[in-house]
Amino acid sequence: MRYLQRALDLAEVRGYLRYPEVLAAHDRVPDWFRALGTDSGVAEFEARHGFQIPAAVRELYASLPLACFLEATIDGEVFLTDLATMIEGDPPPVVHWSAGPHMVFAFHSHSGMVFAAHLAADDPLTHCGFDGDPEPITDEERPPESFSAWVFGAVDGHEARLDYWQGVYEKCRRDPAENARIGGVEWVRSMPGMAQRLG
Repeated sequence: MRYLQRALDLAEVRGYLRYPEVLAAHDRVPDWFRALGTDSGVAEFEARHGFQIPAAVRELYASLPLACFLEATIDGEVFLTDLATMIEGDPPPVVHWSAGPHMVFAFHSHSGMVFAAHLAADDPLTHCGFDGDPEPITDEERPPESFSAWVFGAVDGHEARLDYWQGVYEKCRRDPAENARIGGVEWVRSMPGMAQRLG
């Protein structure tokens, strides 16, 4: 592993890959995702679609523990389960923005936004946007980053997400009006790693 080793090492050191929610995600890995973790699956996919999967993206398919961590923790999905019901053919789809084709690697179900890797480098830039739009979303505060940086950021930022939602949870437990205003926070306990914090 060349591109995602740093993210995998950090997830292992922090104990993220042993979270029950992450271990449970192994049972939900789709067949197409498992296939893309093999040389034969990649060769068949590339022959059928006519493009090469970037090396860094291939590493994610080949590292189920890291993929399961992302599936369990990001605000979206990397197994593309919801997206698969909306597209023709097998995932992952390709979106065609003006800069060139991008391979979808994550989907935000609530908004319909996709996260996709530009099919132009071994560790390609990632963009987010909507299939059918001519351009991805541009955000000066969050410029495009490499796929390996995106994955590392998801791993490295997990503690900060837990800190934030723990603060919200504890505030709402002290303030029933705030809890009612935001519709309850018991779901926060289901975040990977949160149960250990809250006891």
